[in-house]
Amino acid sequence: MIRAADVQDGRLRNDEPKLISRRVHEANRRSQLRVGDVVVVLVGRVGEPVLVTGEFHDWNASRTIGVIRMTESDEASWLRLWLRVWFGSSEVREV
Repeated sequence: MIRAADVQDGRLRNDEPKLISRRVHEANRRSQLRVGDVVVVLVGRVGEPVLVTGEFHDWNASRTIGVIRMTESDEASWLRLWLRVWFGSSEVREV
């Protein structure tokens, strides 16, 4: 499971992953991550964004993480990058 503490310096870290049971994982399909999702920290460092890479595909996101998912298209690719930059800007993070 990915938590807010796993988002550091614009990257997802898996140094100390929080393990959940397969049953809990399967029961929470809406919070399972996909490559290309933008995740945003919701507690502590609110607004810190990161793009989900293949390494974290199918991991679950805790409630301390917001998930922005778009359909696959050229526009979605551009929008993912824009959201990551926008959420990462100091002006937005101060609000």
